[in-house]
Amino acid sequence: SSQILNKIRPDFCAGFGSFVSYPGMRLAALKKIPNFIHEQNVVPGKATQMLDPHADFVARTFSNTFENQKLKRVETVGLPIRRLLRQEARECRPVHSDKFRILVVGGSQGSHGLNQKILNTFLQFSSEEKKTLAVTHITGRSDFEWVEKSYRENAVQAEVHAFYGKMHELYGQVDMAITRAGANTLFELALFGVPAIAIPYPYAGGHQAENAVYFEKRQALLTQPENSLTPEWLFAQIREFQKNPNLRSQLSGNLAKLASGDAGAKLAEWTDKLIEDHFDDRRKEKSRDFSLRSK
Repeated sequence: SSQILNKIRPDFCAGFGSFVSYPGMRLAALKKIPNFIHEQNVVPGKATQMLDPHADFVARTFSNTFENQKLKRVETVGLPIRRLLRQEARECRPVHSDKFRILVVGGSQGSHGLNQKILNTFLQFSSEEKKTLAVTHITGRSDFEWVEKSYRENAVQAEVHAFYGKMHELYGQVDMAITRAGANTLFELALFGVPAIAIPYPYAGGHQAENAVYFEKRQALLTQPENSLTPEWLFAQIREFQKNPNLRSQLSGNLAKLASGDAGAKLAEWTDKLIEDHFDDRRKEKSRDFSLRSK
């Protein structure tokens, strides 16, 4: 990291978490390179916690992150979301269907236990009720074959994918979602106003649970821990979502209030300001040094 920083001599460094960000960002602070860190979750990761005393500016997605810590500069900016998704959300138009459309996302690596509980949930529906459903299920690579087979054998209309790289194509075509509670997922749902049931990933420090609670307290989604999730509970919730358009509308409205807007533009503004302040300080130092040498 030190060799790279010495070679490219950046005017600015930004860190977005995970352990790989720590060496470069810590060295940037030591080398007095202007910098910021951005924390996407309610509970900051270890790298962010270790870096925040040294950062020029701390940006956060959730307003209650670092709420009990005194930082030099902290700003709630939301979560930067890809321009393509923001454009698709603006242009998205309702798609009318005689089916109740459900998006199921188990996470980037999939989740065998969650996939199993969701499939058991659809077994609770009667033959007539199954005809009213259309499911899009992203399983993860290891579960793809048996999940697809299960839907087929149980006469549930389903489009099954091991992985799907264009989520913006799906968000605008569903009536509800059953998902994990990673920050990216939650704020993409908010951007498109998709009412959802969140089943937080129970590992990785449990940070997804806090993300989900933040949204639930603002009546923007329902959430349930995976260890207490049952097919019976999930069946009842799906039926309520299906039969209660007012519930879906209320959740969509509250999600819209949480949508980040253009967090990337806010971070760009802070970047400009920090660089400008840094070079102003450098010019003042050089001016002082020149005055002292002249004397």
